[in-house]
Amino acid sequence: MMSFFHRDPPPPSLTEEHVEHFIDQRRKEDAIAPFINPFGLFGFVFRKEFTAKDGTTVIFREPTIADAEALMRFINSVIREDRSGIVMDRPVTLKEESEWLKARLGEIRRRTTVLLVAEVDGKIVGNCDISRRMWKESHRAVIGVVLAKAVRMIGIGKAIMTACIELAKERISGLETIELSVLDYNKSARTLYEQLGFAEICRVPNAMKEGSEYIDESIMALNVKGKGRGKCKQQSQPIAILTVEAGTACEKVISRT
Repeated sequence: MMSFFHRDPPPPSLTEEHVEHFIDQRRKEDAIAPFINPFGLFGFVFRKEFTAKDGTTVIFREPTIADAEALMRFINSVIREDRSGIVMDRPVTLKEESEWLKARLGEIRRRTTVLLVAEVDGKIVGNCDISRRMWKESHRAVIGVVLAKAVRMIGIGKAIMTACIELAKERISGLETIELSVLDYNKSARTLYEQLGFAEICRVPNAMKEGSEYIDESIMALNVKGKGRGKCKQQSQPIAILTVEAGTACEKVISRT
């Protein structure tokens, strides 16, 4: 079935009444209902309300290009943390964040990526994305999640990852395995991933360097289709690779973009 993101959007001269009629028609045609808002920004309709353990009301939704500045402020607040758990080592500019977001929105329209932001009182406090790999690896995807320090440990991470995984299973055709990486010091994150069904498939010694300290990384995977050689299982003796060479178990996981 042809999906809306392959079509041209309606011209900006249309009235709100025409836009609403256009939206209604597209919702009837497509299982996943795209929309066009009055500002001409288009994407897919997803919005979910979640109540955190402390009573905080959180909105999970898909972003628009108008969120670039808010996303920049959010990710820069995390980058400035010691042991942030992410590889970025300097604040991003608005131009960089806008270009990143524009690229992700294009991937959302092509149904190769899903991206949700977590919003509290109108402020973005987290995001989670799943992006499909390419070519012969297109049955695999990589998930990433980041939360602001003030909203951790109250259930938001698990909820947004669960929502993102379910959305990816609906939208990303042929998806079988979702992978992630976690640094050894991030014990709480690893516990969360294990609760969601992720299992370690590979370890990368000295994967990251923070100052003079080397930190090991675990690669974990979740089988969402039950195909291939069976579900991912925890290794009794995790693989340790001191030198990454062609053909090793972690080679392509490490080199993902």
